[in-house]
Parts: sequence; C-alpha cells; structure tokens
Amino acid sequence: MKIVLIGDSIRMGYMQGVRRRLGTRAEVTWPEANCGNSMQIRENLRQWAIDPRPDIVHLNAGIHDLGWMPEETVPRFTVGAYVRNLRIIIDRLRDGTDAHIIFATTTPFLIPLGPAPLDNCRPAPIVESYNTGAVKLMRKKGIEINDLYGAVMEAGVKECLSEDKIHMNDTGNAVLAEQVAEAIRENL
Repeated sequence: MKIVLIGDSIRMGYMQGVRRRLGTRAEVTWPEANCGNSMQIRENLRQWAIDPRPDIVHLNAGIHDLGWMPEETVPRFTVGAYVRNLRIIIDRLRDGTDAHIIFATTTPFLIPLGPAPLDNCRPAPIVESYNTGAVKLMRKKGIEINDLYGAVMEAGVKECLSEDKIHMNDTGNAVLAEQVAEAIRENL
C-alpha cells in the first residue's frame, strides 16, 4: 500500500517515525517541502497527493492557517476560510484518487510565545476553534479523523513541545508517529 503524508513542519517531525513503525507493510512517502497552510496544499495537491496515486492520504494542516508567529496579531485565514480550503482539498482528493483520507487535527501550541518559560504558558485556545470547524466538516464529509491535538494533550503538552512552544520534541514526535501509524495500520 502507498501512503502519502501531507502536512506542515509538525508532519516533518513525525514522518520518519511513521515510516519506521509501518516498516514493510506500507510505502510511506511525503512531499519534501513543508506543505504550509491549507491554501498552499490546495495549490500543490495534484503534485503532492493526487499524482502519486496513494491508497491512503494522511492530511494535517492548520498551524500555518491560524498564525503562530509572535509578530502576528490576527490569523492568516479565518476559521471559515480554513474550512473552505479543507472542503476543496477533500473534494479534489475524492475526485482525483480512490484513496482513503485521514484528517489530523492541529496540534496545540503554548502561549505566550517567545522567551516565557514553559511553566508559565498555556495551550492557545484558538487551536480548538479551528479544530472544531475542521472536525465538523470532516464528519459531514465522512472523513476519518485522527485526533493529534488530543494525543498531545493526553501525553502532556508541556512534555511534548520543544522550547519554541510550537514544534514537538522527541517525546512529542514519538507520540504523534505512533498515533499516525496506528490510524494508518487500521486501514491497511
């Protein structure tokens, strides 16, 4: 089976772990690029996920949509625009492939960003509103949901995140790799 992992730098942290966990049971591939936000995924979907003719597409997108850089004061895309982009992505994947689609929720990050110690931070509530919109769409479309947000929260967000408060550390990458590999295993 051919698996394509689509996603941002969070995906880049867990992709090798997914490949190791699935071993010879699946050919796990991904775009070399950081797929960025949902609009970038829309624009590159043919190259990244349709032309490779996968059996399963595992998609995560969100952090780049809601904005997470310290200098950003508003999201790059509203929840509505994010969900519209996801709808187009799902429809194009369904029209262009026979792949089983798994959508992964956006992982938490901590605020305030910047030099504040992790102990003085909390999960950014904006992530939940984007995940709520995405999950509602995925349920309506009958798309399998892989709750990466919940996996990180359950494992301990402060134990899983690196010092930048956005990306995973080794523990977080292992948690996500196992979560993604298990979702794929169930569909092999």
